[in-house]
Amino acid sequence: MKSNRVIRAAAYFLSPDQGGRKTPAFSGHRPTVRFCDWPAPETPGYFDSELTIEGSDSTPPGQPSVVRLRLLHPEHVEEPHAGAAFGITEGRRVIGTATVIEVIDDDASPRSAPSTPPPGGQR
Repeated sequence: MKSNRVIRAAAYFLSPDQGGRKTPAFSGHRPTVRFCDWPAPETPGYFDSELTIEGSDSTPPGQPSVVRLRLLHPEHVEEPHAGAAFGITEGRRVIGTATVIEVIDDDASPRSAPSTPPPGGQR
């Protein structure tokens, strides 16, 4: 997957009664995600990510939300397809489930700056 791509997904964070978090999940949280249909059985399919919650800074347990996930090492992942399911985990504990809505370019990701001449026109 290219580094400037993010996964937009419909997520559900489990309630404490379902084994999930007791506190809200916040944008900036770095959970691990596990793709359910990861094609390589010899690879565990767990990937570190950074979570952004659309329309809010947090989402309480037991509530659905739309999230964006930036994988911290996307070079190890094939780009997932819309409809792909994955779990959101903290260590071995599953705290949520999600389904890919789409994979999109992220305008906030660092890109190389356009080549501009320095002051004075010298390079």
